[in-house]
Amino acid sequence: MGRRREPMQDVELVDVGTDLPLAPEAEDPEAEAARARLLARRRRAVRRWWPVPVVAALAVVGTQAVLDAREDDRVAARQEVAGVLRTVAPGLPAAHRYSQETASVVLSGIPVGDLRVGVASPPWDAARELVALDRDGTQVWSTSLEDGGRAEPDVGMEYPTCVPDAEPVATIRCLVLDRGPADAADDSGTWSPAAPSAARLVALDAATGALRATRQVAPMSGWGGAGRLQVLASITDGTLRVSAWDTAADRAAVDDGAAAPLWRTDVPLVDPGAADRLFYPPGVSVAPGRVLVQGELGSWAFDAEDGRLQASGTDYLSVSRTGHLLASGGRGARLLDDDGEPLTDLPGQPLWLSVDDGSVPGVELVASSTADGRVLVGVDAESGAEVWSSPHPRWSDPAAVLLEGTLYGADTDGLWALDVATGRELWRTVVEVSGDGASVMTDGRHVLVVARPDALAQAGLAVGDAPTASGRADAGRDPALVSQRALAAFALSDGTPAWATRLPADVQGVWPYGGDLLGYGDSDVVVLN
Repeated sequence: MGRRREPMQDVELVDVGTDLPLAPEAEDPEAEAARARLLARRRRAVRRWWPVPVVAALAVVGTQAVLDAREDDRVAARQEVAGVLRTVAPGLPAAHRYSQETASVVLSGIPVGDLRVGVASPPWDAARELVALDRDGTQVWSTSLEDGGRAEPDVGMEYPTCVPDAEPVATIRCLVLDRGPADAADDSGTWSPAAPSAARLVALDAATGALRATRQVAPMSGWGGAGRLQVLASITDGTLRVSAWDTAADRAAVDDGAAAPLWRTDVPLVDPGAADRLFYPPGVSVAPGRVLVQGELGSWAFDAEDGRLQASGTDYLSVSRTGHLLASGGRGARLLDDDGEPLTDLPGQPLWLSVDDGSVPGVELVASSTADGRVLVGVDAESGAEVWSSPHPRWSDPAAVLLEGTLYGADTDGLWALDVATGRELWRTVVEVSGDGASVMTDGRHVLVVARPDALAQAGLAVGDAPTASGRADAGRDPALVSQRALAAFALSDGTPAWATRLPADVQGVWPYGGDLLGYGDSDVVVLN
């Protein structure tokens, strides 16, 4: 039990020297008024200034939202540039899977509304068809491209070349070559093709596949086009004849052999007899302002507006990033003027740019070999003067990306960004990039590369797992069945590592095409963005 407390004990009060009264003074009007005034001032200050920290916090949040919105706008603008991918998200959620038989049409066919039109992937000796597929790969229509009068297709037939007319696309024209009986294989087991025996331009309705027109052309013919221009290049009677049609001005003229084209240019061959020994027709490509024809007998460049022959020769002709004719061959690479005259000799071969937004337009980007390894060089296109050079001894000829004046690339030991105007390196991130994966890519927000997970871990990037075809992640699976490569993202601005995801186990490689990040497997193609 507790002790009983004795009642009525003495209590001693002690002053501890706090200078505070032990109890309020009985009456002090002035003190009470002073305290009231102080309290009122404090309340007024609180009422007046309480929004300031709130507004400051909202301003920070609002400013960040504005900056994020502006960055999103910049990313969206970059994604309009050819070669830039749509946004690639960590985890690589598979958007679509297509069989290899349908993937080429769905992913690279001619867009006609919601359909994609292209040549079906036939077996070696099957009939050729033009098909239209929807986004899911379901066939909407198909039309045979074979000549009904032929008994059976020939082994190793030429793959048809198809080109749409001007927007809005109403007609698709395909050049179909028919070869004669295949030459018998010799004792070594090799097979040699026979020369084309016939060629047809077949016009089909883009919406329904209905046959609109067919006309015969020279057997040794090539076909190409872009935008409103369609071009036929035929070798016959010792002459290269190149004809061009403007399908926006006259949509039916191509199908009428008697109608006058936009222009027609005949070029006598240097060795007319060589045409009789050809197995393959010339190729045709249409670039801005130019028509290029390449074949075993040489290369030719024509003005796209009037067909004037600009250059010809044995060197391969193309168009450089500055818009000049580029001749590449045994003498190296040189720029030509519009009359085919030498303009500038380049100290190497032009870089392969998977993305080029046209920024810094007067500079050619060249990879040069030296005793100390590779050097990237900026060359003034008009004067030929070297603007800058940047050593990259461990550079292994991957594609590079040029965006907003900055060149992004990869050596085997790191990623880098280069100012194209000055050659100054803006940043470098040390990471070992896989040599067997795709080259440098971008989705307008990040630089994307393929690398091994252990190399990415050394760069500070934890690697996540992508889902498999069944939707399950690779984590916990047999290590032998898990991909040993990952896709990694680094910030465009400074190369900071952002994220990394292991490639799906059934994906052998990735490739950018038309905004899609494609993963290739044994039996299908998957869109990873």
